[in-house]
Amino acid sequence: MEKYARESERIMAVFERFTDLVEPVSIDEAFLDVTGSARAMGTGDEIGRKLKAAVRDETGLTAAVGVATA
Repeated sequence: MEKYARESERIMAVFERFTDLVEPVSIDEAFLDVTGSARAMGTGDEIGRKLKAAVRDETGLTAAVGVATA
């Protein structure tokens, strides 16, 4: 469980680089509001791809990302 918690912290840190609006749901799941990130990072789909790549590159783990519009 310790390793799982450590990896969760690393992943949440990646999320926080994309937006400060991170709402953790559980140790391995969170909602991110990236509305304010669009100008700098692209569309929701582009941000999702960048987010998955960042998690993979920094942790070696695979992330699932869903994108929705307001």
